[in-house]
Amino acid sequence: SLSAENEVESLIYSVVIGVLMDIVWGRVFGLWTVLFMYAGVMVYFAGEYFYKNTAVKAAFITFGATIFIESAFYLANFTLFGNTGFVYMLFRTIIPAGAYNAILQLLFNGWILKYIPEKKRSEAL
Repeated sequence: SLSAENEVESLIYSVVIGVLMDIVWGRVFGLWTVLFMYAGVMVYFAGEYFYKNTAVKAAFITFGATIFIESAFYLANFTLFGNTGFVYMLFRTIIPAGAYNAILQLLFNGWILKYIPEKKRSEAL
Protein backbone atom coordinates (compact mmCIF):
# COMPACT_ATOMS: atom_id res chain seq x y z
CA SER A 1 0.00 0.00 0.00
CA LEU A 2 2.98 2.32 0.40
CA SER A 3 3.56 2.24 -3.35
CA ALA A 4 -0.08 2.67 -4.40
CA GLU A 5 -0.98 5.62 -6.60
CA ASN A 6 -4.25 6.40 -4.81
CA GLU A 7 -6.45 5.10 -2.01
CA VAL A 8 -8.59 2.99 -4.37
CA GLU A 9 -5.53 1.12 -5.64
CA SER A 10 -4.40 0.59 -2.05
CA LEU A 11 -7.85 -0.69 -1.14
CA ILE A 12 -7.84 -3.14 -4.06
CA TYR A 13 -4.40 -4.51 -3.11
CA SER A 14 -5.47 -4.87 0.51
CA VAL A 15 -8.76 -6.61 -0.25
CA VAL A 16 -7.10 -9.07 -2.64
CA ILE A 17 -4.45 -9.95 -0.03
CA GLY A 18 -7.14 -10.26 2.66
CA VAL A 19 -9.26 -12.60 0.51
CA LEU A 20 -6.20 -14.76 -0.19
CA MET A 21 -5.40 -14.88 3.54
CA ASP A 22 -9.02 -15.85 4.27
CA ILE A 23 -8.91 -18.63 1.69
CA VAL A 24 -5.66 -20.08 3.02
CA TRP A 25 -5.78 -19.46 6.80
CA GLY A 26 -9.14 -18.02 7.76
CA ARG A 27 -11.43 -19.68 10.27
CA VAL A 28 -14.12 -17.09 9.61
CA PHE A 29 -14.19 -15.88 6.02
CA GLY A 30 -13.88 -12.12 5.76
CA LEU A 31 -11.94 -11.37 8.94
CA TRP A 32 -8.56 -11.06 7.21
CA THR A 33 -10.19 -9.12 4.37
CA VAL A 34 -11.64 -6.51 6.71
CA LEU A 35 -8.40 -6.23 8.70
CA PHE A 36 -6.25 -5.83 5.61
CA MET A 37 -8.74 -3.37 4.10
CA TYR A 38 -8.53 -1.06 7.11
CA ALA A 39 -4.79 -1.51 7.53
CA GLY A 40 -4.16 -0.90 3.82
CA VAL A 41 -6.03 2.39 3.85
CA MET A 42 -4.26 3.48 7.05
CA VAL A 43 -0.87 2.54 5.58
CA TYR A 44 -1.68 4.46 2.39
CA PHE A 45 -2.52 7.63 4.30
CA ALA A 46 0.45 7.19 6.65
CA GLY A 47 2.61 6.81 3.56
CA GLU A 48 1.16 9.96 2.05
CA TYR A 49 1.89 12.07 5.10
CA PHE A 50 4.91 10.43 6.75
CA TYR A 51 6.68 8.27 4.15
CA LYS A 52 9.09 10.41 2.19
CA ASN A 53 10.91 7.58 0.39
CA THR A 54 13.01 6.60 3.36
CA ALA A 55 13.44 2.97 4.34
CA VAL A 56 13.29 3.65 8.09
CA LYS A 57 9.91 5.37 7.92
CA ALA A 58 8.57 2.58 5.72
CA ALA A 59 9.82 0.04 8.26
CA PHE A 60 8.06 1.89 11.11
CA ILE A 61 4.82 1.99 9.12
CA THR A 62 5.19 -1.74 8.37
CA PHE A 63 5.83 -2.46 12.06
CA GLY A 64 2.73 -0.49 13.10
CA ALA A 65 0.51 -2.11 10.48
CA THR A 66 1.66 -5.58 11.53
CA ILE A 67 0.97 -4.85 15.20
CA PHE A 68 -2.49 -3.52 14.29
CA ILE A 69 -3.45 -6.47 12.06
CA GLU A 70 -2.09 -9.20 14.34
CA SER A 71 -3.57 -7.65 17.50
CA ALA A 72 -6.98 -7.15 15.93
CA PHE A 73 -6.92 -10.69 14.52
CA TYR A 74 -6.00 -12.16 17.88
CA LEU A 75 -8.63 -10.17 19.75
CA ALA A 76 -11.35 -10.87 17.19
CA ASN A 77 -10.58 -14.54 16.60
CA PHE A 78 -9.07 -16.12 19.68
CA THR A 79 -10.78 -14.09 22.39
CA LEU A 80 -14.14 -15.15 21.01
CA PHE A 81 -13.10 -18.77 21.48
CA GLY A 82 -12.01 -18.33 25.11
CA ASN A 83 -8.26 -17.73 24.83
CA THR A 84 -7.46 -14.68 26.95
CA GLY A 85 -3.64 -14.62 26.95
CA PHE A 86 -3.33 -11.45 24.89
CA VAL A 87 -0.38 -9.94 26.79
CA TYR A 88 1.54 -13.20 26.44
CA MET A 89 0.80 -13.38 22.70
CA LEU A 90 1.64 -9.69 22.28
CA PHE A 91 5.19 -10.18 23.53
CA ARG A 92 5.75 -13.72 22.22
CA THR A 93 4.23 -13.48 18.74
CA ILE A 94 2.81 -10.12 17.69
CA ILE A 95 5.73 -7.78 18.45
CA PRO A 96 8.33 -10.23 17.03
CA ALA A 97 6.21 -10.56 13.87
CA GLY A 98 6.17 -6.78 13.54
CA ALA A 99 9.95 -6.66 14.03
CA TYR A 100 10.52 -9.39 11.42
CA ASN A 101 8.32 -7.58 8.91
CA ALA A 102 10.07 -4.26 9.56
CA ILE A 103 13.48 -5.91 9.07
CA LEU A 104 12.29 -7.50 5.83
CA GLN A 105 11.00 -4.09 4.72
CA LEU A 106 14.45 -2.58 5.36
CA LEU A 107 16.16 -5.39 3.46
CA PHE A 108 13.73 -5.11 0.56
CA ASN A 109 14.20 -1.34 0.34
CA GLY A 110 17.97 -1.84 0.43
CA TRP A 111 17.72 -4.36 -2.38
CA ILE A 112 15.62 -1.95 -4.46
CA LEU A 113 18.10 0.88 -3.97
CA LYS A 114 21.07 -1.33 -4.80
CA TYR A 115 19.91 -3.44 -7.74
CA ILE A 116 17.11 -1.59 -9.52
CA PRO A 117 18.11 1.45 -11.60
CA GLU A 118 16.51 4.81 -10.69
CA LYS A 119 14.33 4.96 -13.82
CA LYS A 120 12.81 1.51 -13.31
CA ARG A 121 12.52 2.10 -9.56
CA SER A 122 10.33 5.16 -10.10
CA GLU A 123 8.15 3.18 -12.50
CA ALA A 124 7.86 0.21 -10.12
CA LEU A 125 7.17 2.25 -7.01
